[in-house]
Amino acid sequence: MKRNLLAPILFALTLAGCTGAEIQDPVYEIPEDEFLVVMPFKDPDFPDRWDSNPRGHDAARLTTEVLQREADFGVRPYEDVLGLYLAEDVTKLSPRDVAALCKADYVLLCDFERLELRDPKNINMIQGTARVKARLFQVQRRTREEEEKERRRAEEQRQAREAAGMAPLDYDRGGRFIAKAEAVVEARFPSDFMHPGGDIFLDPDQVQEGLLRAVARKVAKLYYPHPKEKIETD
Repeated sequence: MKRNLLAPILFALTLAGCTGAEIQDPVYEIPEDEFLVVMPFKDPDFPDRWDSNPRGHDAARLTTEVLQREADFGVRPYEDVLGLYLAEDVTKLSPRDVAALCKADYVLLCDFERLELRDPKNINMIQGTARVKARLFQVQRRTREEEEKERRRAEEQRQAREAAGMAPLDYDRGGRFIAKAEAVVEARFPSDFMHPGGDIFLDPDQVQEGLLRAVARKVAKLYYPHPKEKIETD
């Protein structure tokens, strides 16, 4: 049980006199016997997340690796996701399809709302910034009759919202997006902790790699318990 790995950290903090260490709970607790798979991140420079190469894939792969290392629940390898490109049209695969093909119970979908490798207003210093919206899809295994019943309910809801002048909600075939598991994270590289305002000598490839790693750590931390940081170093 990986959560037990927190014990040595807390013990070391106690020896150092830091007895007030707090643990940050996940936004949603995934059962230990269930599996998650991470879909490619949606890159704003591409029309579809499956085309978001290489940054969307790199961010998803790095997030997968952090979760495999730190989380208690099962995490399918990113190679399973790359294998889905054998499908006739991978862009048509829904989260439920991805879950079924990768034998997962949850699917993590992340969209870059902002991804910049430098601040255009800062001429001398270089610092990448990113803002990511994370959503968690939970598979709900239903019979055909149950699925059809749920589809009719969703259609009734759509019509009622339309009549009330409200925005429609997407019908999530075969599952649901968990509202309380949705979150937005922001990351910088270099971090303000190490280099306030940025760095002078970094090239774009270094900034991109560091920024995607920072994003992966922050997204992954949403879904497993970890020591709360008073000063963010990511």
